[in-house]
Amino acid sequence: MNAEARLAAVRARLAGAEPGALWVSAIANVIYLTGFDNVFDESANAACLITGDVARVYTDSRYLEAAEHAADGTPWTVVKAKDSLEAAACTGLAGAGGGTVGFETSLPYARFRALAAACGAEPVPVEAWIEEARAVKEPAEVERIA
Repeated sequence: MNAEARLAAVRARLAGAEPGALWVSAIANVIYLTGFDNVFDESANAACLITGDVARVYTDSRYLEAAEHAADGTPWTVVKAKDSLEAAACTGLAGAGGGTVGFETSLPYARFRALAAACGAEPVPVEAWIEEARAVKEPAEVERIA
């Protein structure tokens, strides 16, 4: 699993286009991008914020230690979300320069509203960016499936 290559692919898609940042909150997509296997469960307990130079994983205190351990040697920075994941993202976006933020169209409406209300960034729906990348398997993934 190559977290750096996956992150680079997302950044290439963000480069020079709208949105300028991507908020990934579907747990399967968070795990795919970060490579943090066996860290998170299936509840909404982690999300990623990606810009041209920011790669952050937000999680709550239950998963913080495991996520920090999994992040060793990767381009990901783990941040403890003190309030909601959306509030943490807004703080992260403000620090990354604001602008527009892409969000997965699978994001539940209540979480979208929280993200839109809390951020100074304009939310832009992004359809299946990560799912399309997940469809292409790396050699190690093919071997593991076989």
